[in-house]
Amino acid sequence: THVCAEGTLGIVVEATLKIFEAPATEVGMYAFAEQADGVEALQRLSALEPYYLTCLNRGFTEMLNQVGEHFRDAALTIAFAFRGSEAYCKHMTGLAREACAKGTAYSRRDALHEWHNRFATGLAHKRLGPTLMVQEFRIPLRFLGECLEDLDREMASEPWGFESLASDNDTVTLVIMTLTDERDRVDLLQKFSQAGWVPPIGLRHHGEVNGIGLHN
Repeated sequence: THVCAEGTLGIVVEATLKIFEAPATEVGMYAFAEQADGVEALQRLSALEPYYLTCLNRGFTEMLNQVGEHFRDAALTIAFAFRGSEAYCKHMTGLAREACAKGTAYSRRDALHEWHNRFATGLAHKRLGPTLMVQEFRIPLRFLGECLEDLDREMASEPWGFESLASDNDTVTLVIMTLTDERDRVDLLQKFSQAGWVPPIGLRHHGEVNGIGLHN
């Protein structure tokens, strides 16, 4: 029964719940010594349309290791997950292993740890900041290698890292993070100045800028 407030206030007097069996989940995580090999694997994995797909560069995993994680030293680290029937997950995980043949596999235990903590690890390194300068843009996946080379060159003097999120239409979103402290105005302004030259890198590679901000 709903009473005024445009139907937003009400009393539930009866409810029926339908419970579905949880789908099977298979996960994997690989470390790539060479950035180009990691980019190739990410492109191949994206074509498999996994339920979850992310990529972290060395700068990002180094930050995470400083706050208690245990990532290997690698140019790129890729994690993925497939969900569905057991047969589907087994088949797709086999294809994913082929796509990641040039990388080194993490144990299933480590891959599950990343999967279960996927929403927490992304901001764990904020404790090093204490402020994160975050910039985000989306580019076509085929230009990812060239884009990362430009970022490596332009960001060489700064501690930085990125996490990528697979998007639709063969694109990838890069969430680029640098550490600063909003209480230090000079450092904050220096980091904020990156807003003038980091987004154009994404635009140069046929991308679109999604935003810029601070995580406190």
